[in-house]
Amino acid sequence: MRILAFILSGLGILLGLYLLDRAGLWAEQRGWIYWRKKKASGHALGSATLALQDIFESGKARHVIEAKEDAKMEAPDPGSGRPSTLSTATEADLPRLFEVWESAVRATHTFLTEEDIGRLSPLVREGLAAFRPIHCLRDPRGEVFAFLGVFEGRIEMLFVHASRRGQGFGRILVRHAVDTLGATLVDVNEQNDQAIGFYERLGFQTFARSDLDAAGFPFPLLHMRLASPAPSDRTDPGLGGR
Repeated sequence: MRILAFILSGLGILLGLYLLDRAGLWAEQRGWIYWRKKKASGHALGSATLALQDIFESGKARHVIEAKEDAKMEAPDPGSGRPSTLSTATEADLPRLFEVWESAVRATHTFLTEEDIGRLSPLVREGLAAFRPIHCLRDPRGEVFAFLGVFEGRIEMLFVHASRRGQGFGRILVRHAVDTLGATLVDVNEQNDQAIGFYERLGFQTFARSDLDAAGFPFPLLHMRLASPAPSDRTDPGLGGR
């Protein structure tokens, strides 16, 4: 009887550790605590729960689960080999968002004059302040270098700082827009050949054209629709904005 009681007690402890581990993962996914990602390597409880999970799950399954959890928090940084944080912009980010917009526009929208940029700037500042949410890529210091806005299935804004062009960040944001936010539409300036080619490589096709842009300026727009997602192994040749 003592042996049976000892076995039952041991099983109860193991089951308790397993349930605690699952509860910790559940809370970590919601951003309440850090359970696995920042645990000390010598933590006895962490080691015990990982050993227990080897009994209930294969090692391959555990790596898949952890990879999916990490993907929710970070986007790969193709340029540096380090992750870039994907997050939502705050009011404090507005000056930097405008800087990214201006940098991207000056690098890619060569058809705009200084007068055009000056006329568009206050409208852009107002638009950035009013639009919610704006999804951002940040460097390891937390500074925004690319951002995305989607409304009712349409990519309304996508700009990458000139210093980060050609490193795959535009593709990352479009994938997020399509796969997570359900975007299938985008309007592109007809004179922006780089952006048109970029979206075409990602599976978008032109289905209509407008003589004026959304603000009523004489910059023709191409209306594009996602026809079929392109393979994800191609690189982004560089995208400054829509």
